[in-house]
Amino acid sequence: MRPPPRRHARTALLLLIGHLALTLWLSFTLGIWQDEAFSLDTTSGSAARTLHQALFFELQPPFYFLLLWAWRRLADGYVWARLLSVACATAALATLWTLARRHVGGRRAAVVLALLAAHPFVIWYATEIRVYALALLLASLLTLAFHDAFLEPQPRRLALAAYPALAVAGIYTQYYLAVVVAAHGAAALLLHRRRAIGWLALMLPAAIALAPLLLVLPRQVAEHTAPVHDTPSLLSAGRYILDLALQFLAPTMAWADVPGWLARRVALAALALAAWRWRRWDTRRRTAVVVAAAAGLGYALIAMRTGFGLLGERHLVGLYPVLVAVALAWAVTARTRTFAAAACGAAILVTLASWQRLTPLAKSLDAARVAAYIAARERPGDVIITVPSFTALALRYHYAGANAMIALPRPQRFDRYDLHDNIVTPAAIDAALSAAGHPRRAWLVMPADRCRYLDVDFGCDSVEAWVASHARIAGDAAFAHSQRVRLLEIEPHAGTAPPTAGAPDAAPRHHD
Repeated sequence: MRPPPRRHARTALLLLIGHLALTLWLSFTLGIWQDEAFSLDTTSGSAARTLHQALFFELQPPFYFLLLWAWRRLADGYVWARLLSVACATAALATLWTLARRHVGGRRAAVVLALLAAHPFVIWYATEIRVYALALLLASLLTLAFHDAFLEPQPRRLALAAYPALAVAGIYTQYYLAVVVAAHGAAALLLHRRRAIGWLALMLPAAIALAPLLLVLPRQVAEHTAPVHDTPSLLSAGRYILDLALQFLAPTMAWADVPGWLARRVALAALALAAWRWRRWDTRRRTAVVVAAAAGLGYALIAMRTGFGLLGERHLVGLYPVLVAVALAWAVTARTRTFAAAACGAAILVTLASWQRLTPLAKSLDAARVAAYIAARERPGDVIITVPSFTALALRYHYAGANAMIALPRPQRFDRYDLHDNIVTPAAIDAALSAAGHPRRAWLVMPADRCRYLDVDFGCDSVEAWVASHARIAGDAAFAHSQRVRLLEIEPHAGTAPPTAGAPDAAPRHHD
């Protein structure tokens, strides 16, 4: 293929610079939330501790955390840590642009790049101190390497050498990327049988390199899924994965609200159309569809084990390049007007979705604004109470005051990850206030309507009952993502343990 005209390359470069500028600005502007605080703690010690925490606290493969640990040796601070994700996301976009050039040439590839660079999910991945941007980069490189090694008339030697290494790096970064690798294998076996043996030969050393993960994977899965009690059927899981896939393609549309009967009929119509047009499709289009279908089935099978809470849009980052490949396979034969209309519609949806997601300019917990609000109004001797306890992790990065911060029911443990450690009881509130010296004023930082994760309720109703009977609300402020801060004036006897039942001198507790 001839190199793209310079104007197309310049356009792509400008789009990448624009995405980089936006994500850099967001990296400096946005505060952090609890998952990012976990990443910072995991990588704050030695490399050995980072490896241990990645495997047994984060319950994830270790590659991203070791890379972040090395990155943080160059400089410190959460903004610097976030820049690793910015770099990975920008590199992923460059990779997907290269893939687009393989399919549709420079002009249409620039249009595709513009849509991807403005996509809210890509922007979000780029501003997270988590694994997702690196996973997006590796999934994109895997998709490109698979194309060059198995779909080109003459396989590229670099792609053949890189594919197994990328598969190993990808699975050591995020277990879910194994689904993408398996989907590539399914497509090779079904559609490219002559090259399927080559795929299996490439993956044999990769499988050996991945074997050590089997020593920890059963424990990680067991601990991660312990709070999950209700698991979906294959049909429900498939519908859920389809909803997420459609969110990638049209992120502003509420696909989950589409009636089930209508979704089933649309899916059957799409399958019938695919079967009817199958023989007319070229190898690239067939391969893209088979890879997407196999990946969707793989993710649905995982959802049956993990439930929906552990398989959200951020976990399905590996599906993003797969869907881009499907869109590119369609764009190859699309007429100019059809392509232009689809691109305009996608641009409107992506722009609206990005605006909607970026408008609060705050991560979950809105820790930066919460800390500034409290710092401007607190008095010496106040305490800050956070519910659930992991809220304090993010808040401490933004709060510079001198008052004590109390994480309820107890400070976050880092020797294990157990959501049940965050369940608050009235006794825990009394004990915490007693240990703090019975303060008269407290700032309660707690979500207004999101106080559970998976099947674990963190006990916010208990906190509300305690507040109603032991304190007067002197101030109340709402923040982004349903975060709420209240100033409590606590009754003098609050935080005192109740008298022992049956004691001769036990007196009833009175409330003013």
